[in-house]
Amino acid sequence: MKSKISLASGVCICVSFVTSNYIIYNTNTALLESDWTCLILGFILSITLFAIYSAIMIESQKLTFFELINGMFSPLFAKIILASYLGFALICAGYCLRALMDFCYFFFQGSIPFIILSLVFILLCIYTAEKGVSAIAKFAIIGAIISAGLIAFSVLLGVKDFDFSYLSLAIPSTSSLTQNSIKTALVPFGELIILTGVLHCHQKHSKPLRIFLRGGFIGALILLITSVRNLLLLGHGGLKTSQFPSYSALSVVGIADFLSNLELFALAVYIILCFTKICICLISAKNAISKMLNKSSGKKYVLPLGIAVLILSFILPKLQFNSAYLALCFALSFIIPLFILFAIKSQKKTAG
Repeated sequence: MKSKISLASGVCICVSFVTSNYIIYNTNTALLESDWTCLILGFILSITLFAIYSAIMIESQKLTFFELINGMFSPLFAKIILASYLGFALICAGYCLRALMDFCYFFFQGSIPFIILSLVFILLCIYTAEKGVSAIAKFAIIGAIISAGLIAFSVLLGVKDFDFSYLSLAIPSTSSLTQNSIKTALVPFGELIILTGVLHCHQKHSKPLRIFLRGGFIGALILLITSVRNLLLLGHGGLKTSQFPSYSALSVVGIADFLSNLELFALAVYIILCFTKICICLISAKNAISKMLNKSSGKKYVLPLGIAVLILSFILPKLQFNSAYLALCFALSFIIPLFILFAIKSQKKTAG
């Protein structure tokens, strides 16, 4: 019996997955340069990604994304694609784990050894991922609610400190237009393709497409508000120098005097959001390897996959993020899904 989640739980998982990116990556590239053309193009590309994923989910009916790949292509070609998404899920989880450990190490001022933090956290992720999506949903609900509340709270109290001169329009250079547009869209939303491998764990009244669209929209709205808030509070210089812009923006607001334990709330949000994303990535990777090996259950693979994520969290920061990861993300988030959608349409036209 598969774990089941409600519509609300699924939406919260999707929201947590998306909003964790304002912790992991620098999603303020276009805003940092006041490059509104890149922001608009990134928005158009994001809508395109949502349209492609939604169309695939409509066409696949009751099949997950990985099941669809396994059934559409030859065994060898399907295994190659599934292996690519397996690696993609592990890399996403690796980046997420490293970003969270960096923040915890910064938050606790190095009082807890980095390796101890990493081991404890990945073991908790492995344990929860083995329990299934329903166990993750409980954390995602708490994380989504606290995250949205904290952002709304900081915007309301920080509006007096906003400097709207940072929103001035700049003409983008040709060299940065394409890269920034792709990064603005792919980093927050391209990774949603990983979610399509787990969104069918739902109750009868909940539909994966509805979960995906609602959760993606809310997550995108939170990302946009967070990015604009960070820019208005920190400015261009603050965004460039701050390792954790969202955390720095809270300190600029000065609400620590109003709410003495605000930093603990921020730490809790960061942990829960990243925890949710890593667990979802592990389950998605488990589902991918199960389809590759034609196994009905991949629970026994969660532990080795978690160890792989832990190793990647120490290796990935040394790689060229802007070039290598964006190229991988573009291929797996846009090119292959578009090809799969085209293949589905072609098969239906031939059969009809």
